[in-house]
Amino acid sequence: MKKIYIHAVFTMLFVLMAMLSMTGCLDNITTTTSTPLSKGPIAGAVMALSLDSTTLQPLKTASVFKKDTPIIYCSVAVANTTDEIVVSAEWLLVKGANNETDVKKRSTGILTDGPRYVSFAWVRQGDAWIPGEYKVVISADGKEAVTIPFRIE
Repeated sequence: MKKIYIHAVFTMLFVLMAMLSMTGCLDNITTTTSTPLSKGPIAGAVMALSLDSTTLQPLKTASVFKKDTPIIYCSVAVANTTDEIVVSAEWLLVKGANNETDVKKRSTGILTDGPRYVSFAWVRQGDAWIPGEYKVVISADGKEAVTIPFRIE
C-alpha cells in the first residue's frame, strides 16, 4: 500500500513539473482590469511603480500613485501571437480634482511580436500629477484589448 502511494505521489509530481515547464512566465502576470481580457494577443496588463529593466516584467504593481511619483508604468503581457503587432497605450484622465474629464494625456505604440512584456511609461511633468481617476486603454493593432484604471492621490 505504501509503495503504491509513493508511486502515485511521484507520478503526480512528474505530471505537475511537466505542466509547469510548458507554461511561460507570462502566465503569472496579475491583471487589474475594468474590461474583460481579450482572446487576442494581449494576455494582461498592470500598472507599476517599477519594472525589471531586462524583461519589462512588473516588479512593484500599484493601482494608487502619489502626486509626486516620478514615473508611472504600464506593463503589458503579449502572449497569444507570434506575428508582429502594434501594441498601443492611451492614457486618459477620467476625472481630475478640478473636474477635468476625458483629457487624453499620451498615446504611443510599440511594434512587437510575442510572447514578451512591453511597457509604457508616463513621466511626471512639473511638481506633481493632477490628483484624480485615470485609465490606460491598451490596444493591439487598433483593437481595444484591456482598460486598466488607476488613481493619483
